[in-house]
Amino acid sequence: AAKLAMEYIEFDNEANKYFWVSNDTIEISPAAPYETAGICIDNIYTERDKNIGYILCNNFNDEDFIEKANTIIERFLTQNVTNIIIDLRYNTGGNIGNVASFASMLVPSNLTGTPFCTLKDNNENIVATYNYTEQQFNIGDRKIYFITGKKTKGTAELLVSSVNASRGMYDVYIIGEASAGVNIITE
Repeated sequence: AAKLAMEYIEFDNEANKYFWVSNDTIEISPAAPYETAGICIDNIYTERDKNIGYILCNNFNDEDFIEKANTIIERFLTQNVTNIIIDLRYNTGGNIGNVASFASMLVPSNLTGTPFCTLKDNNENIVATYNYTEQQFNIGDRKIYFITGKKTKGTAELLVSSVNASRGMYDVYIIGEASAGVNIITE
């Protein structure tokens, strides 16, 4: 089990500075072994009149990853989540088809059928093309926050860059440390 401190930033008008406020601690028990679970945590937090969806995603290899992601996005939509945090700090990548489908839930739905990425061999020959696919649920114009870290690599990096580039006028924020920078031979 792990403890998660619920914290936020407040502004002190008298001191004219920002400071951290810790208001609660929750205990989280692992639902599956950390190393194997794709989506380890998904929750909705309410803070200052905002419903914030949080997903801790460690990899994209689960056979039922897209089914789980659709269920989570549906719950976020029905609970009026306005901001979504996707925590990829420990995400080592995984199944590129799952990543393309997950990205399809996060980008404008009019991109359905357009290329998510193209895989090429060392001679620049196209090996495969993955498109954004129609998904059961789409987050629309809600803000997305990606949390990255030194262990974020491969297709997790591709997800962040693709969603960031594809959302145009919609807000995407990338916070945390620089990712690993693993080449996955995509364009």
